[in-house]
Amino acid sequence: MVASVIFGTFMVIMDATIVNGALPTLRTVFSGSAGASGRRSGSSSGFVLAIGIVTPMAGLLADRFGIKRIYLLSLLGFTLASALCGLAPNLFLLIVFRIVQGLAGGSALPLGTALLFSAFPPEERGLAFGVAAAAFAVALLLPGWPFGWKRHREEAASGAREETAASDASMLIP
Repeated sequence: MVASVIFGTFMVIMDATIVNGALPTLRTVFSGSAGASGRRSGSSSGFVLAIGIVTPMAGLLADRFGIKRIYLLSLLGFTLASALCGLAPNLFLLIVFRIVQGLAGGSALPLGTALLFSAFPPEERGLAFGVAAAAFAVALLLPGWPFGWKRHREEAASGAREETAASDASMLIP
């Protein structure tokens, strides 16, 4: 159970930052979409705002329907919404599916923590949360590396480099 809680929460945390590294690709893929220029980062904003809306309700839902049931439903909804994000044919639907993904995954963060807390006796909780925190730190760092390194390698090869502070900062902050 502990591994599934850490893995599920890892995926939700990683997904919060993964689109940031893919914004240049989204710019290319959805450049023809109407109004796309101002909405590309809406997928990240919508996801995080949706998590913020659902997180306070997680305890109430867990008390009413059971913590494991809500956690598993949260991960199932998150997984289905992730598949829909991958299949989104346009920017508008990508943003809608990212919001659904945030609404579904928002309960996984606090409930995963509560499940870890209840799975260990008090003397072992520090170690358990330390291991979980290390996994969550990797989840925050991992998404930016492949996209950032790939983009900078392609720009260097083509001789075209965006000279913006945002482009340089994306390599340092995933």
